[in-house]
Amino acid sequence: RIATILSRYDSLIENYQKQIKLLEESAQRLYKEWFIDLRFPGHENTKIVDGVPEGWEKICIDSLVGKLESGSRPKGGIDTSIKDGVASVGAENVIGLGQYNFSSEKLVSYDFYNNAKKGRIENKDILIYKDGAYIGRTSLFQDKFPHKEAMINEHVFLLHTKKEVNQYFLFFTLYQKVYFEKMQKLNKNAAQPGLNQNVIKSLKLLMPNEKLIVRFDEIISPMMKVLFDLANQIHNLTEARDRLLPKLMSGEIEV
Repeated sequence: RIATILSRYDSLIENYQKQIKLLEESAQRLYKEWFIDLRFPGHENTKIVDGVPEGWEKICIDSLVGKLESGSRPKGGIDTSIKDGVASVGAENVIGLGQYNFSSEKLVSYDFYNNAKKGRIENKDILIYKDGAYIGRTSLFQDKFPHKEAMINEHVFLLHTKKEVNQYFLFFTLYQKVYFEKMQKLNKNAAQPGLNQNVIKSLKLLMPNEKLIVRFDEIISPMMKVLFDLANQIHNLTEARDRLLPKLMSGEIEV
């Protein structure tokens, strides 16, 4: 009977995980169709000059980004005795959309978080793993996932565009395998291991016209909202299941 009760939680969690994967795949397909295969709305009547649609331009990320910063940790490192604090997100949790390993996170004090001048995660911030084995790996957090309040450590960059409408376009650009490979290569060629801000700013991309960016954002925004709502529900279900198990096993709750 205990197994039957818990399996209901597991089935729901698995179902939500599948939905997240489908939403992510749909968003990536749309990005690829419009911005890589160049089969965007109105492409039939758009002139292509030197491989670039008319009205588009090749730019560096520097011209898009308004916030590009890393975080920090307290002097002396993380105090593992802290039980009530703010999550310090490291590279181990830059693992993909709607994904987060809560069991591996570390905490910093509220005082450290409140006094931090940089590194506090805001809604829709892009995260980039800046040094370590998987340099260039990218994620995005929103709608209080994984936490209402959180900050990054020194191994992660936060990016946010000057214009909010460009944020999802920039994320799905950097989320492409080709950009992961570019950042890996740039790191290998660098004098110092790891990515620095100048390297990120120098990355080039093909920027569509504003009308197309706005349309992309209008389609992607509701998909991302559902995705992160599911991610938050998975977290809540996992916590509820894990609290329920010992109570069922001890007989505190009868079945």
